[in-house]
Amino acid sequence: MLDKTTENLFITEINKFLPKNSQNKLISAVRYALFAPAKHIRPFLVVASSRVFNVEAERVISIAVAVECVHTYSLIHDDLPCMDNSDTRRGKLSCHKRFDEATAVLAGDALLTLAFEILSSLNEDSDKRCEIIKVLSQAIGAKGMIGGQVLDIKTVPHVIQHPDHLNQENLIVNEHIRQLYNKSITPEPYTEVTPDSKIKGIHLMKTAKLFAASCEIGAIIGNATDKQRRALCNYGVNLGLIFQAKDDIKDYKQDETNNLMSVLSKGEIKNYINNLFKQALDNLGNLSGDTNYLHNLLNQVKKDG
Repeated sequence: MLDKTTENLFITEINKFLPKNSQNKLISAVRYALFAPAKHIRPFLVVASSRVFNVEAERVISIAVAVECVHTYSLIHDDLPCMDNSDTRRGKLSCHKRFDEATAVLAGDALLTLAFEILSSLNEDSDKRCEIIKVLSQAIGAKGMIGGQVLDIKTVPHVIQHPDHLNQENLIVNEHIRQLYNKSITPEPYTEVTPDSKIKGIHLMKTAKLFAASCEIGAIIGNATDKQRRALCNYGVNLGLIFQAKDDIKDYKQDETNNLMSVLSKGEIKNYINNLFKQALDNLGNLSGDTNYLHNLLNQVKKDG
C-alpha cells in the first residue's frame, strides 16, 4: 500500500525505535511481528489522509509507525491460544509459535506501550498530541477494538449467550454508529439483535474504528475543519467495513465463526459492500484536497480486499 519512498521512511522509523538486537528475545519477537509481510493499510491511511491537507509523509511517518505497532500488538494477542489460537499469521508462524506464549504476550504489550511513547513524543503542539492519543485510545479500547474482540470471543458457537447480554452489547454497537456517523440513533431497550447486525457490529469495533482513527489523525495533523474531519472519519469506517466484508467472503471456508457469509448470501454482502462504497465516495466528495490516494485505496479494497 505504501509507495517505495514512504515504505523506506517507514522501515527507517521502525529501526530507529526498535534497532535490531538478536540477543534480546523480546525485541526479536517484536521485530518478527512488525516486519512480517503486510499491506500496511492503517499507516497508509495516516499518510494519505494527511496528504489531503498538504502534509508531507515525513511529518507523520512516526504516527504511522505507532498505528502499525497498535495493529500488530492486536494481531499477536488475537493469535494466542486463549483467543483465536492461530498457528500462522501473514504466511509465517504466529509470534507465540515462533517464540513462546509468554514472549508473545509481552511483545504485544511492548508494542502497545511503544505506540504511546511515540505519540507522546511527537514534534507537534500539546493539544494535537493529546487529541491524537485520545482518538487512538478510543478506537482501540473497551468501546472499540478490544470491546469488539470480547464480542467476537463471546459469540463463538460453543458459548451460550443470555439475551440481556446480547441486548446490552447491541446498545454499545449502536452508540458507536451514532458517534461515528453523527446520527441520532436511540436504541430501544428490547431491540432484537439480528445475526448480521451483530457481526457488522464486531466488524465496526474490531476493524473499522482503527481505520477511522487512522484517517482522523491525518485530519488532526492537517488542521481540518469539523466537516472535513467527520468526512475522513466516516470514510475510514466505510472502508474498514468493506475490507472486513471482503475478508469474510475470502476466508469463509477457513472460518465460519462471526462471518457474514454464514448469515447472508454472497449477493446480499455484495449489495452491502456497494452501499458502503457509495457512502465512502460521498465522504471523499466532501474533501477539497488531494484524495487520489484514498480513492485508489477504496477501489483496490473493493476489488480484491
